[in-house]
Amino acid sequence: MSASLHKFEVGELINAAQNWDKLIAADLIGEMETNLCEKAQNTSEMREFLAIKGYRQLHERLVAARAGKRGKAALAAMAHASRAYAKERPGLSAATFRTPITESIEKIRVGEAVRAAYVEVFAECGYEGEAALHGVRIVRSLVRGFVVNEMSGSFIDAESTDEAFRLAIEVFIRGLPALNQVPMLV
Repeated sequence: MSASLHKFEVGELINAAQNWDKLIAADLIGEMETNLCEKAQNTSEMREFLAIKGYRQLHERLVAARAGKRGKAALAAMAHASRAYAKERPGLSAATFRTPITESIEKIRVGEAVRAAYVEVFAECGYEGEAALHGVRIVRSLVRGFVVNEMSGSFIDAESTDEAFRLAIEVFIRGLPALNQVPMLV
């Protein structure tokens, strides 16, 4: 058997994964060099600072993406904005997915702002309470999982990842009625 997987060399796949790690490291190092020297005394404080900054920036992106849109159009725009943010700021984005042992009031507040932005849009789509919270978890997992696979070189044909993500969000939105079905089919 040859050292290639379809038309991709094994070395290319390894380099793609290493590039993702390098992007995360560069993002975090840049933040630490410019902001953390005076503001953080230890690793926990650094993680907290990075998560808060990431949540704030993500929230700004979500609000901007949603402007002038409602319901499913707003939800799709926010999902695409979340993906773009994760690709542009992989370290800060990753910081928003890490749950520390203890959370500061500020981290809870900014994290809640991101969740509330999504919950509001889910309400516009007709999903509230637990259904909306499940929707938030699913869309954030979809975005995160897609970006991690995309940036680590997991996709065999990386030429159409934008279209694949658009379709993933379309399938998710079309499947929203399952959020209100009780009991779940799984």
